[in-house]
Amino acid sequence: MATDLATLRRLVAEVGLDWVPGETTQAGLSPLQARSRLGADPPGGRTALRLRERAALANLAAENADGAATARLATAAPPAAFDWRDVAGASYVSPVRDQAGCGSCVAFGTTATLESMVRIAAKDPGLSVDLSEAYVFFCLGPHHGAGRCPDGGWWVDQALTAMKPGVTDEANYPYTDSDQPCRRGSDWKSRRTRFSSWVSKTSPTAMKRYLATIGPMVACFTVHEDFFYYTGGVYRYHKKTSGDFVGGHCVQVVGYDDAAQCWIAKNSWGTGWGEDGCFRIGYGVTGIDAEMWGIDGTITSPLVRKTLQVVLAGSGDVWRTQRSSSGTWKRKPERLDTGTPGDPGTVTAVTAAATINRLHVLALVGGTAWYTRRRTGAGWAKWAEPGSTRPAGTGAWTTISCATAGDALHVVALAGGAVWHTRRTASGTWQEAWTRVAAATGTPGPFTALSCVVVGTTVTVVGIAGGSLWLARRKGNGSWTAPARVTPATGQVPTPLTAVGAASVDGRLNVVALGAGQAWHLERVGSTWSAWQQVPSTAPAAPFTGLACAGLGPRLQVLALADGRFWFTQRRADGTWAATFADAGAQLTGTPAVLDWADGA
Repeated sequence: MATDLATLRRLVAEVGLDWVPGETTQAGLSPLQARSRLGADPPGGRTALRLRERAALANLAAENADGAATARLATAAPPAAFDWRDVAGASYVSPVRDQAGCGSCVAFGTTATLESMVRIAAKDPGLSVDLSEAYVFFCLGPHHGAGRCPDGGWWVDQALTAMKPGVTDEANYPYTDSDQPCRRGSDWKSRRTRFSSWVSKTSPTAMKRYLATIGPMVACFTVHEDFFYYTGGVYRYHKKTSGDFVGGHCVQVVGYDDAAQCWIAKNSWGTGWGEDGCFRIGYGVTGIDAEMWGIDGTITSPLVRKTLQVVLAGSGDVWRTQRSSSGTWKRKPERLDTGTPGDPGTVTAVTAAATINRLHVLALVGGTAWYTRRRTGAGWAKWAEPGSTRPAGTGAWTTISCATAGDALHVVALAGGAVWHTRRTASGTWQEAWTRVAAATGTPGPFTALSCVVVGTTVTVVGIAGGSLWLARRKGNGSWTAPARVTPATGQVPTPLTAVGAASVDGRLNVVALGAGQAWHLERVGSTWSAWQQVPSTAPAAPFTGLACAGLGPRLQVLALADGRFWFTQRRADGTWAATFADAGAQLTGTPAVLDWADGA
């Protein structure tokens, strides 16, 4: 494109616009490359885009002029500002994606909106939701009017109609920005997220009311050259700064701000453009509010998990029970019908985690790790050792824990007091070898317990060394931070700690631990830890000997063992705890040794 950044900066300052042009990952593209970052093509093409620009200005002017109508709507007027990225400190907006060099913006805008609606339906802003834009564009699109890469070309009405029967997830069909046949995974049908209806709004007030009460929306607008240089502020069109017409573009609108007279949107150009991938655009600008679309009605998704699966080691075997969405427990745990791992042998530790339609279980027998899985509606696979090579000299595994990120399974284990990690990929292959998590500086002795959890997209290990808590995180490049001591705010907890469980709740790391036979709770918000709090639910008379925790929506679920029985409590969305630890009723013959649980599957 012909835009010169220095000239653009000068012109923006001269005409007094309140947005900042600068170097971005989208600046300096050729005309073909620029068009491939868009892809909105309404019926009527460029002429329709121009008509939408006029319609947006007319709608805005009509509402501003109709003071009487505004007064009549005062009781139902939306708030002056709203942003789904910050609802009581939590975000219901999924991470910014990058459509790259394919005009698939309609698929990205509609998919992002569906992802938010899944989080809203689950009442869980921390829920990991990553649906497949590739499925929407390459599988559904060709049958509903979508063009081909690189230019693409589609419209929101067509996309939403196509998406209603269901959209599979990113792990089932990963996105690439090249034209391709539909390549969804074999189990795509069981992984679909569905919705019952969608609506469109043409009144700015109706759009705001929808945004503030139901969820984010999809909007489309005309893009000119200068928009590719946007780095912040409220973008407004001006003929002196705009440069050439490039095309139509669709995005997810996540909020608005009357004080700044702007909509707040999430783009699909990665985080190296705009305000970490998002932007603000003025009311009535380039057709942004000529029409907006929302997904309403019922959301049905395997990502919205309501059942908690519990696995435990007892009487030498691995057992499973569950707590239903109604809060009832299965009265008699069932032995995994796949035999005993490493038979003959006694199971000494067990861990579990769920992906979209599978429950993954690992167990330790004689210091060796064994793995099995159960697919929804099918049986258990045979026990097998993980395919990762264990380095010589590591010794026997003594503790094991796992967590899932998408369809990948992350496993951490202790050997000789050191923490080791391996990974089972979405395709079912194992990482070549176990790798050691970097040793901590100043750790007072070996690790004796650990728990693995995924918070957002970050694999995190919380462990106990010297009776205290330590934390390590896996970096984007696959390496690990060295374990660092957890430093809570004020609050005392009996030491030494003997067991630990970790869970993600609303995108926040929650930790429960045993100290002096009692359950204690700690939460991390951002980089700040809360104070230790003894779980206030009344506990049984016998001391706890083991525990585990899981996040289900906005609630933290805690399961503990005392006197050979299961006891359950939960921390509600408002931060209050259930009054007592309730007897879960699901019992084994003999005393269970350890337990773990996973949401869903």
